[in-house]
Amino acid sequence: MGQQLSDVFIKITSKFRPMNLPVDTIWKCTSVLSRYVVGNGDAIHCDAAGNPQVPTWTPGLQGQIVDGTALTLDYDIQMLVDSQLGLSATVDGSDAPITSVSATDTNVNIVLTSAVTAGQVVTVTYNATLGNIRSDAISPVDATSFNDLAVNNVTV
Repeated sequence: MGQQLSDVFIKITSKFRPMNLPVDTIWKCTSVLSRYVVGNGDAIHCDAAGNPQVPTWTPGLQGQIVDGTALTLDYDIQMLVDSQLGLSATVDGSDAPITSVSATDTNVNIVLTSAVTAGQVVTVTYNATLGNIRSDAISPVDATSFNDLAVNNVTV
């Protein structure tokens, strides 16, 4: 009758495995053609035969906030970033220099040179052609560009 929507097990090999997970570990997809998140946020997709499929979704930006010098971009999957290339910010319409950028779990953490005060209008721009924000997955996918995105200023 073909494949049924039941549990499908896959074996992680050294060629296809999330970081920080041992080789030859058995992981379970909750159902056929579903996404199963393992370990550090990496995702495995299974086809009808239970074979792992390389993720192809684009990381989704869920929100953005700033508190003082800390501007955070929150994505729907664990992220990586190597440098601040492609990122820029403005405060009340003026350029706001960026000191550093890092990634922690699903957050891209941007440190502004000067602290934002309550009530200031902050925007952030990311040019994916220049930058390197990407998912921390089996097959990394680049984040998409955005321009002058309004940032929720929670500075008190």
